Amino acid sequence: MRETGDEPGLQVHRSHWVAQGAVRAVRRMGDGAVITLGTGQEVPVSRRFIPALRQAGLLPQRMADGKAGTDHP
Repeated sequence: MRETGDEPGLQVHRSHWVAQGAVRAVRRMGDGAVITLGTGQEVPVSRRFIPALRQAGLLPQRMADGKAGTDHP
C-alpha cells in the first residue's frame, strides 16, 4: 500500500489494491464483486470492501427498495 504513492485508489481485497483510473467496470458477484481493469484483468472484491466501492462511486448506493442500478462507474 505504501508503494502506491499519491495514486488515487483503494484496497478491494486483502491482497489487491486498484488504481481508480484503471477501473473500467464493476459487477456484483454473490456477496462480493469483480472489477475489470483497462487491461482486461479481473480483480476480486471482498464483501468487506463493498462499502468502499460505493463510497468511491464505483458501485451505486442501494435504493430504498433494496434494488441498485447498473453496477459500473
